[in-house]
Amino acid sequence: MQIIPAPNFFQILPYKHLLLDTSVLIDTSLHPAAWTPFLARCKEQRITLVTIRPVEVEFCNGAESSEKLNTKRELVKNIVDDFILPINSCIFEKYLPSLVAKYGQYGRGISLTDYILAGCLMQHARDMLLLTKNPSDFPSACFQLESHILLSQFRTLQCYGIYAYVEKPN
Repeated sequence: MQIIPAPNFFQILPYKHLLLDTSVLIDTSLHPAAWTPFLARCKEQRITLVTIRPVEVEFCNGAESSEKLNTKRELVKNIVDDFILPINSCIFEKYLPSLVAKYGQYGRGISLTDYILAGCLMQHARDMLLLTKNPSDFPSACFQLESHILLSQFRTLQCYGIYAYVEKPN
């Protein structure tokens, strides 16, 4: 697997927090030879990698043994250097109700974890971006695609988006 960042990727992210969705953790566990150097380069470029506890839970859920669970937890710890973003009551009281209203019918099927990620982006809009390969969970009515990375492997091409929360008039 080869990770190909967009030309602007490293220009827009220094001194920002990059919030990682579960898909990043899954892909890193499946393809560490590609992801580990890429994430290390992000850190070298002064990009702080963060996630939230519900993402860690989604990633670790279903581990087949305590050893595999510990391996998954250690992977998360190594990726984010223990930067697990705290989730405060403001996310639930202010941002999630606003998101539910903004998402409207597009909110069907979106997990609570993705709503919490979106709420974190709202709360930290000036200095945080989200890395995910699930754009349907973060509709363009609320989030703007700022950059992307491509994952090229043999006969497949996948895309991760880097999203920002942008306040848009109704």
